[in-house]
Amino acid sequence: QASATKPTMATRLGRLPLATRLGRLSLMLLLALSHALTIPTTLRAHRGNNRIERVRAYWRKDDASPLARRLDKIIAAAPALERPTYQPTPWARSAKANFVLATLRSRLAALRRNVEPPLTGRTTAVPSEPDLGVEWTKDEVGVTLPPEAPIVIFLHTITGTAAQTRWLMAYASSRGWRACTFVRRGHDPSSRLTSPTFNLLGDVSDVQLQLEAVRRGPP
Repeated sequence: QASATKPTMATRLGRLPLATRLGRLSLMLLLALSHALTIPTTLRAHRGNNRIERVRAYWRKDDASPLARRLDKIIAAAPALERPTYQPTPWARSAKANFVLATLRSRLAALRRNVEPPLTGRTTAVPSEPDLGVEWTKDEVGVTLPPEAPIVIFLHTITGTAAQTRWLMAYASSRGWRACTFVRRGHDPSSRLTSPTFNLLGDVSDVQLQLEAVRRGPP
């Protein structure tokens, strides 16, 4: 009896049209070359300024507000949220290097999503609004987190999708946070709008409905 073997990433990539493969390969080589050219500059900047940068965190402190008191408790339980730090690696210290690496990461992630089948069953629907959804992390660590793991919510970019936040959700999983992304109306590429309602920046009432879906827990 023959057993089916899972196609490798290289096999799936080989199934793409030749022009598509060449175009993506050229783009990745160009990005890699641009990044290589910025390395000397970033190394010089790193030698002169090898400090941990403090990131300012702002939140409302109001003893009369239940939400503000709850936020104070969350931040008190996670000191990294109150005193976050940022220390980029030597080869990604300058703005240009960060831009090149972010673009390269985005392109490689898009390529990977095209050649690898998606992990299904990680979306919580909003019963009263089929155009809204909550997509939970799909990495191997995230799906094995205990039920009591704290939850962190990401918002995708304007005209973006939840796929753009998967690397952020994967990092959150490595820190012990269960991550999810709120998918706004019209931003799910696998479905069409069922109602004539759409906005780019989101809607407060939609967020409230998605928060209710999060309270029901991940799928």
